[in-house]
Amino acid sequence: MANMRDVAKKVGVGIATVSRYINNDGYVSKEVGERIQEAMEELSYRPNSLARAIFTKKSKMIGLIIPNILNPFFPELSKGVERRARQEGYNIVLCNTMYDEENEKNILNMLLCNRVDGIIVVDTRCPEEYKKLEIPIVSLENQISEEIIYLTSDNFKGGTLAAELIIKQNLRKILHVKGPDSSPSAMERYRGFKSKLHESGFEFDVVELISSEDELVMEKDLSQYDVIFAWNDDIAIQLINKCYKRKLLIPEDIQVIGFDNIYYSEKISPALTTIKQPISKLGEVAVDLIIKQIDKENLIEKIYILDVQMIERESTKK
Repeated sequence: MANMRDVAKKVGVGIATVSRYINNDGYVSKEVGERIQEAMEELSYRPNSLARAIFTKKSKMIGLIIPNILNPFFPELSKGVERRARQEGYNIVLCNTMYDEENEKNILNMLLCNRVDGIIVVDTRCPEEYKKLEIPIVSLENQISEEIIYLTSDNFKGGTLAAELIIKQNLRKILHVKGPDSSPSAMERYRGFKSKLHESGFEFDVVELISSEDELVMEKDLSQYDVIFAWNDDIAIQLINKCYKRKLLIPEDIQVIGFDNIYYSEKISPALTTIKQPISKLGEVAVDLIIKQIDKENLIEKIYILDVQMIERESTKK
């Protein structure tokens, strides 16, 4: 396996010159740089990323910690993160915790050992671990501390938008399938929904799911409701499937509203009415905020909230 010494020998320059070129640390003429690059390709030489990170104090890697890659929300988020990171010359190390605290701690230790320049974490189970760190962090879903950047969508507004559609149609038999109390986004959606409905004199039933990854089990007779507002699209799609199995027509017998606007929400039949949050943009903004911290920009604002909007499709009546 070729090393830096082999490259230097082939080009006829010192190791220090090759090092300056690889690490972009100091002057190397264009002509010599081209010869070094050509030699690296001929010798199939790949610089040691960890060694380079130690030397430059930058690995050009960002860790992305998510709870479950099988949840359709997270591939879209990851796509936004990776796209923006690539544009800025960074690579992404994608890690999946499966909502397990010990697993997340091990992942965090691995990322630190590999000297990532920053970490984007979604729905952490060990917030105290991040408070100890001195590298750039952006947290989605949980506000870890007042000092760590927190990025989210306007979940409260999203809940009010769902309620406004229901109020406009004067639907009175309402069910909200709510996320777990441990989820800040689920709670904000619930609060917004509840606030707007109660403000207009509407009451509703609630079914709480312990985890968004649990299989949806409901003993309630869905035929007694005019409309269901699910806390995310994944659950809403499961509800549509349940209604289909119970021979309930959507939207004729019952209407369904989701939240997220994941890829599948417009591909299913009937297409899902949902609150659109900018999933890919969340990922892009998270990278921007990490890089600003890497570049030592003074970010006075610690909380960033992106707007949401209602997307009306076939699962609700016009």
